[in-house]
Amino acid sequence: YLQEKFPFIDKARTAIWGWSYGGYAAGMALAMDRDNVFKCGMSVAPVTDWALY
Repeated sequence: YLQEKFPFIDKARTAIWGWSYGGYAAGMALAMDRDNVFKCGMSVAPVTDWALY
């Protein structure tokens, strides 16, 4: 939606990143990105075990 609405967003270089829970969310967004919205992603210190969160 945002890529279509704002002309200053480069569709060929859209990335996502997150830290901690944001890292988990970024990883899940990349895993579920069927439309290839994101071309690059960083998942920094994601939650890997919910028992330890």
